[in-house]
Amino acid sequence: MALRVAFQVIAGVTKLQCRGEAHLRDHLVRAARNTGLALSEASGRTGGNRWVHLERAYSENQEVQSDLMMLAACGIDVPDELMQQADRLGGLIYGLLRSCLANGG
Repeated sequence: MALRVAFQVIAGVTKLQCRGEAHLRDHLVRAARNTGLALSEASGRTGGNRWVHLERAYSENQEVQSDLMMLAACGIDVPDELMQQADRLGGLIYGLLRSCLANGG
């Protein structure tokens, strides 16, 4: 589920029109893609190795959320649905991290 939402976020951020904020858009796209890649790397792994990739995915998604808020603050039209998807993704990844802890790593 988290990976599916990550790809929805990637699709959403790549469609954003960010005139005058290309550097921030580039960072946003990289962070969104890195979130998806880290989730993919976590798939099928166990223990501490899984935790490391999930933690990286969570961190990258936090950057996505921050970038979206910065773009909105700069007057860029960021769809509410995209903000909600990024927030939902953070919650899903957080749940995976908590599950890792509950299962001993």
